[in-house]
Amino acid sequence: MQSVTSQEDYIEEYIIQPLRECTEGDVLQDDVSWSDMQMSVYNCQRWGMMMELHNKMQPYYEKYFYADRSMFSNKQHKAHFFVEDVARRDDEFVWWAGHQDLVAATESWADYLRTHDVSSNFYFRFLNMLLEKDFKADWDAIAREMTESLSKAEVNCDYKTGELYCILHAVAMIMKTGWTKRHKLETLNLLQITWDYMKFFYSVMIRRIVGCRYTNYSQVANHVIKLQPEYHQYIHIIFCALSDRIDSIGLKVNQYRKMEDKLELMRGIMQTTRTNDELNELCDTLFPEEFQRLLYTYRPETYEQIERERNKLRAEVGVLSAQVEKMIQQLKEAVEASVPFSYIDEQLLRLSPGMALDILGRLDLLLKGNPSWLAHTAEIQEKILQKKENNERQLTEALKKSLEEPRTQNIYGDKNEFTADSKLVKMELPINADPVEVAQRIAVQGKKQIEKK
Repeated sequence: MQSVTSQEDYIEEYIIQPLRECTEGDVLQDDVSWSDMQMSVYNCQRWGMMMELHNKMQPYYEKYFYADRSMFSNKQHKAHFFVEDVARRDDEFVWWAGHQDLVAATESWADYLRTHDVSSNFYFRFLNMLLEKDFKADWDAIAREMTESLSKAEVNCDYKTGELYCILHAVAMIMKTGWTKRHKLETLNLLQITWDYMKFFYSVMIRRIVGCRYTNYSQVANHVIKLQPEYHQYIHIIFCALSDRIDSIGLKVNQYRKMEDKLELMRGIMQTTRTNDELNELCDTLFPEEFQRLLYTYRPETYEQIERERNKLRAEVGVLSAQVEKMIQQLKEAVEASVPFSYIDEQLLRLSPGMALDILGRLDLLLKGNPSWLAHTAEIQEKILQKKENNERQLTEALKKSLEEPRTQNIYGDKNEFTADSKLVKMELPINADPVEVAQRIAVQGKKQIEKK
């Protein structure tokens, strides 16, 4: 061991003193030999001095845990990362952290991130370090507290605090599941890498825009549509949430119309983009009482469903085309075999006039060298056109008859209720009018007649 009188002196000289000078502003972070300090931590591990280092580091663990400004001087994060690295090596750190207030720490982190306009990835990194070391917390209690805080977020917190409340809520909901540690960490990683999108989902669900400076939900929808094409595979999530919350997120009249237009754009994206349901389990975990209802109520047909319908239609068209081709070939062979034309006419007149004329045209090309067919073509064409004319006339007559049918019924008041010179009063009401409404109208008319007298 080097020329020091005790383990504590070694830790103080090579680790704590440089860290103290840095966090107190006596030395710039860039002027600290962080690599030498890390080597000293490594030596503490080799020489069995980690408990002594743990005791010395506790004031700096507290600064790290609560995002103290001294850890981030001049937007430099080297002191923060150094303390984080020591904490990862320190088996006692997670026990110490378990006695801290994670909600208060979250609020401190939000204050720092908002003040210095720093990404929420720093907070995710902080949480990941805790969870990787099996940080213990009452996740049920934290989930309840965050749910209550988010229900008041519209009036009680700024956009960054609201964002970190959402992240902590998500972490608590994931951690209190019965999943394996691996599945939990994988889901937390999915949450982090999609957070730029998921924060908008949270914003709609809690009716408070978090994680950005947008002031209305039309801006949120526009951002998802135009600025996040990489997340279009998940757009059904936002679509369902907005469809459900459209009447309760404070939209003005013009914003409401814009939102309806945005929802139509999203619907179009879903019909042309392959859907990814990877986030469904996560969203269902975050909002277990609502997410499945949103999907069931508002999710339109997916790209895959539409594609299946298209393929089914293509197959049906293919079968029909094959049948038409087969019929054309059979009719051609029948003509060439001198089958009576009455049989040919019967087969064509079974079809719709449009299809019959198409087949007739095809037969004309195939049989243009057949004199008997050429002599008969005009006659069968006339029969088909006559059928078409008859169909159109029947349709016109049916429409005309429908328009001429009475749409109202005439109701007359009972003349015995009025004086001898009263006149019957004619009223027009729908055919299916409620009898109560009919009686009321009669009574009103009677009253008017009496008042005139």
